[in-house]
Amino acid sequence: MLRVLLISCFSLFLLIANTYAQDIKVTPVKIGKGTENVFASSYHNGYLYYCSDKIEKNKKSQTTVINESSNFLNLYRVKMSQEGLLTEKLTRLSDSINSPFNDGPISFSMDGKTAYFSSNVFLDPMDSTLHLGLYQAELNNTTFGKRQLIEELTIKDVNVVHPIVFQNDDMLIFVSDVGGGMGKSDLYYSLKKDGIWSTPINIVEINTEHVETFPTVFNNRLYFASDRPGGIGGLDIYVTSYTNGKWSTPVALPTPINSESDDFLFIPIDGKRGFFSSNRTNSLDRIFTYNYLIPSAEKFTPQKIDTCFTFQDDFAENKEDLVYHWKIDGRLLYETPTFSHCFPGIGKYKVTCDILERSENRLHEQVAEIDVVITYTLPMILTAMDNNNQLKLSCTQEFSDKKYKNWYWKINNINYFDQSPVVDAQVNLEIKLILWNNEKDVIGLQYEYVK
Repeated sequence: MLRVLLISCFSLFLLIANTYAQDIKVTPVKIGKGTENVFASSYHNGYLYYCSDKIEKNKKSQTTVINESSNFLNLYRVKMSQEGLLTEKLTRLSDSINSPFNDGPISFSMDGKTAYFSSNVFLDPMDSTLHLGLYQAELNNTTFGKRQLIEELTIKDVNVVHPIVFQNDDMLIFVSDVGGGMGKSDLYYSLKKDGIWSTPINIVEINTEHVETFPTVFNNRLYFASDRPGGIGGLDIYVTSYTNGKWSTPVALPTPINSESDDFLFIPIDGKRGFFSSNRTNSLDRIFTYNYLIPSAEKFTPQKIDTCFTFQDDFAENKEDLVYHWKIDGRLLYETPTFSHCFPGIGKYKVTCDILERSENRLHEQVAEIDVVITYTLPMILTAMDNNNQLKLSCTQEFSDKKYKNWYWKINNINYFDQSPVVDAQVNLEIKLILWNNEKDVIGLQYEYVK
């Protein structure tokens, strides 16, 4: 009697994308006139905060940022859509923030209740030399409280500038040209304990003998500008990630965000669009929007892969007289007429069944054998945990005759454009993968990761 293994198989299509490219649209923002220099500082609660050196009452031409000269800087804000459209008039921040000297850039705590910014410091009434220090002020809706000097991070005759909070507001990253650093200006960080900021620590994994400046933070990533070798312009924008106390090797952002001019202060909004500043237009600092020209999926297919199957002999009438030897890839695993088995994952497996006559202790007339191929009909999200409790995501393909050239990730509603992003595995994650060849050939997959 011919023995047949009755199993349920399904086909799976895997995907490998060998190329990864994104079109990026860059558009100037209509802020800044004449010889005025303007550069973005932060985007908070629908307002774009920025610096401008246009001459204001009680502010005359003088030194501004490190080793540069122009008019004094003021801080402004304007209500602006994420697409870069101005919806209200420009507003100069109150005198509780702006001083008669240089002010900005400015950033905000995660809860939006505290602002951090740079401004000139005068520690010695007899010394008129302009040096920059770090200040903070409370923020209630759109009203700023009185500015306060962060004294523990103030260094006499040294510039300390460009503050940005990180790691749940317990880390403050900033720039300084203090002696003993690695370059002309370095990135430093300080940790808050009992309301006090610690002694600054040089971020040696990032700094070079050149200029590192203008840090911004988004989604556990640090963006900064540097004129280090290997870029394409003066200042180029780089990005690094922070995982378990370590910074990854900085990577330059692509063109047209970086250019042959100075590019700095990269401010993402949602991973797809945001702002940055550049002097690519007439050598004047101006604000630009960037927008990744990527499609969106109308629906997302949940990724559910079941590799567990039931095997049984449906033909024998007197199974008690038979001995079953079920083997998977040559290993004897089961000795019953029926069993369930979960394969470790996608792949090809050989299943055999040797049936013996119990009474005569001999092999039955037929030996059943089948190849079990577990594949998938859609692109597939793969996950791997590293030793630091970080989850690495990837997209792969093995049997597909249709390949998608482009993809990006949307993780907890934040866009990632890495091929294999690494994310914190200590929280629940809604992982979406959008793949496309053109605007009409787009698919979306969804995978739920529960910590």
